[in-house]
Amino acid sequence: MLIDITIDHEDLPRIREGIERVKESEDWLVIRRGAKVIGKDRWIELIEKECDLIPDRRHFDPQWAANDARRNALKHRETVAATTELAKPHAEDQIKPADWWEISYQPEREIAYAYSKTPQPLHTDNAWFGDPAEINFFIMDKQAVSGGEQTIYPTSRLIEDLSTKEPGLLHDLSTMEVVIKKGDNDMYNRTSIIKLKAQPEIFWNYYRTDKSSPEVATMCEAFFAFLKQQAETVSVEKVHCDTGDCLSFNDLHMLHGRTAFEAHNPRDRVLLHSMWKLPVKK
Repeated sequence: MLIDITIDHEDLPRIREGIERVKESEDWLVIRRGAKVIGKDRWIELIEKECDLIPDRRHFDPQWAANDARRNALKHRETVAATTELAKPHAEDQIKPADWWEISYQPEREIAYAYSKTPQPLHTDNAWFGDPAEINFFIMDKQAVSGGEQTIYPTSRLIEDLSTKEPGLLHDLSTMEVVIKKGDNDMYNRTSIIKLKAQPEIFWNYYRTDKSSPEVATMCEAFFAFLKQQAETVSVEKVHCDTGDCLSFNDLHMLHGRTAFEAHNPRDRVLLHSMWKLPVKK
């Protein structure tokens, strides 16, 4: 369910209340125009100190970022001229500062969804961690002139749709073990894609899942196709954020993506992303 609040100043009680609701639920929070009165550095301070969350910067490790960029560049070297030469400085630039990851339109790097203006498939951001950052927090630093809505698919709704339309696929997704791996280091998670719990959880990134097993490959292809079809139905919510708005949700409890948007110049759309862990329950 959407929690939509508008703040004109540092309205700490409403911010805390909204983030408290997304911690353990499938709610998603939109804070309208928040970043116009609260800068990105102040957001980090407020979330950490006022909302009882722990910053998780594992995605921003410089060596991983550089290696991953070089690997992707090599993968696409036949179709993108000079990508190999550009990858290393881009990666090094990307990890400054460590608190925020920039998702922006950059035509010279649009081989990656993060930098393209194309639709971004439904996914989770922390699937390759066995102990993931649960909370995503985004600032819409600059919205495109049209398009660029966030797409949201709550896990319980996804399970209901699979139960009705693809029960066999749901069985495989909740019982078949896969390995989801980020880069060439120890960032990997051995898990089922869906965990059927009282509050179900999901770990999904099509491109990072090891599909060397024919059974896993077949399941992943079927799930990717199912999600692409579902993205055009009422099951998937579209959330528009204007420049200065913020969005937060629990990454374990829903898939998210993005619609296509209009862009002509670099950084015509800029989204800033930070990740947060819940404190360990005593």
